[in-house]
Amino acid sequence: MKLLLKIFGILFLGYGALLLGAHAFEILAFRINGIQASDLDYNTYRTPDPDPSSNFYSVLEYDFSPSNRALPYSPKGLQDHFPVPGVMGKKTQGNSLPWPWNPDFSLFFDPQTIANDGLERIKESGSNFPEKMPDLRAISAAKTPQEVCEVLVSPFHPFLNRLCSGLASPESINPLPYPNLVNLDTPQLGVMDLIRTAKLMALESLLGLGHNPPRMSVEPILVNLRLAQGLLDRPIYMINHIAGLAITGITLPVIWKGCEASALATEDLIRISKQLAKLDPVKNSATSIMSNYSELYQILLKTDRPLLSCIKREGILGPILIPFWRGLLVLEVAKIKDALGQKTEFKTGKEVFQKNWQISHFPFPGVSKMMTYYNETAKQALLIKLASLDLTLELYRRKTGFLPESLGQLVPGLCRKLPLDPFSGKNFGYKKTGPNEFILYSSWVDQKDDGGTPLQIPNPPPPNMGEFLFFEAKGDFVWPQHHAGKN
Repeated sequence: MKLLLKIFGILFLGYGALLLGAHAFEILAFRINGIQASDLDYNTYRTPDPDPSSNFYSVLEYDFSPSNRALPYSPKGLQDHFPVPGVMGKKTQGNSLPWPWNPDFSLFFDPQTIANDGLERIKESGSNFPEKMPDLRAISAAKTPQEVCEVLVSPFHPFLNRLCSGLASPESINPLPYPNLVNLDTPQLGVMDLIRTAKLMALESLLGLGHNPPRMSVEPILVNLRLAQGLLDRPIYMINHIAGLAITGITLPVIWKGCEASALATEDLIRISKQLAKLDPVKNSATSIMSNYSELYQILLKTDRPLLSCIKREGILGPILIPFWRGLLVLEVAKIKDALGQKTEFKTGKEVFQKNWQISHFPFPGVSKMMTYYNETAKQALLIKLASLDLTLELYRRKTGFLPESLGQLVPGLCRKLPLDPFSGKNFGYKKTGPNEFILYSSWVDQKDDGGTPLQIPNPPPPNMGEFLFFEAKGDFVWPQHHAGKN
């Protein structure tokens, strides 16, 4: 009996020591790394929810009932049964990287692929396809892929028209953060629905390229840019910010194509330029990352209930592992803050553990993944600046009949000030190579003006192309050049 009591006492003392050690580890992680409690307080990063009366979803009259198949548009149709825009890169020469990395790629719109995709979706869905989405007889009567695409998208026109007329304020966007949290009782969409809607908007605009002469609708483009702005300006959920980047990435090639095909009116280019100027992906990217970690910390904090209750729910190791995990998260947050404090445009960050540590259930995203996300954000911000300059150069050409000799001629007539290359801190590179030909570029990570020489990609390409492009590539990041008579 005494032996059992002794063993029990040793185990009890050992358990207590581990418990105290786990909590001490968390406290030390905070103090040694200079992390404040407010850094991991979820409320630090919250933004006010929009007034429900101003939420733009309320104007859509969108029925979220999965069983309502009689409507011309429905959640099932929106989420599962629409064709994806076929804006692709067609290599003309040079390396094998896609748009926008390869300036020699020419974008083209492929109605045939979209039509085939849409018809395949209808075939797969069978009787589950909404009754009025779309008119199968109209599809049979369509003579060209362009006409098939127009029939496929036509049932969504009431929804798209309400979006175009109802999205007056990006501040009204407050989507549910996760794809599986669609609320069937209120008119609200999740971020994945917004991304699908953005693709549908892109297709609606691109279908104008099939007309003679080409004439793209600007309203879907503006809606997408407002959607992106609303998501990027609400960093409380990182997935919202990622969705804003995705919608921006969907829309920029459409804008580029509008310039390429001269399919956007001059007043449309001006409206797009004004909306592009409101997009700032980097502004809230660090906040978005920190809000993500604060949410993880709060989840772990809520499990820190009284000892007996915690043991009952999380098991005997729960009270030890949970504060230990919180301490690890604090270490990772410290690494993240160090990486975000770097003065370089693209950030690098070291993991808390060596890569050879096999912790299959480590509950945090990882420093390198967060920095990859940040770097993609910085790249998207660069593309927005170059797209804005591309539009301004096109406006100058239409106004004067020729291109400027330098970017300085765009000020103050067409823009108050020129956007700066984030790498050099100076104006972007610009070379007029002909009456209607130009090269527009950034000096990229080496901060050296190479005269518009595209990024040099070794052959064979490096295994981690992203890391190579962000940190090692030599040359300039050249904005894709137009090929439809202007360049």
